[in-house]
Amino acid sequence: MFADNYDISLRSSDPTRAFKLIQKALDSISVWTLKHGFRFSSIKTYLVIFRKNPTPKPPSLQGFQIPICDNTKFLGLMFDQKLTFNLHVENLETKVVHSISILNIYLSPSKFITPQKADSLTNRLLSTLYTICLKNQFSLN
Repeated sequence: MFADNYDISLRSSDPTRAFKLIQKALDSISVWTLKHGFRFSSIKTYLVIFRKNPTPKPPSLQGFQIPICDNTKFLGLMFDQKLTFNLHVENLETKVVHSISILNIYLSPSKFITPQKADSLTNRLLSTLYTICLKNQFSLN
């Protein structure tokens, strides 16, 4: 069995100390997971460092070195190294545009729907979808 959606977060002004603490936590987790029949996937395990300066050697887990990535998706949110959420917003925008494209295919003018009604419905659905995405992701009121 694989462990899924596990996160270790650490805040420190000393990257060397932070990596030592993370490695210690990973070693403890590794012992427990192996004892209970779990293992981590080397393909799905990675590290994102929210820091400007270079970092020490990445930690390891169950015999593999954890790669450092520029961004990650965790529980539906896209995080980048600078916590700008630009990647997340771009991802939402891509999904909305794709959804609209599909709607346009299904709502294309036909004998059942006029072009004006199709446009009106598409615009209302787009506005609603975009508002829902923003409210859910950023808790806007």
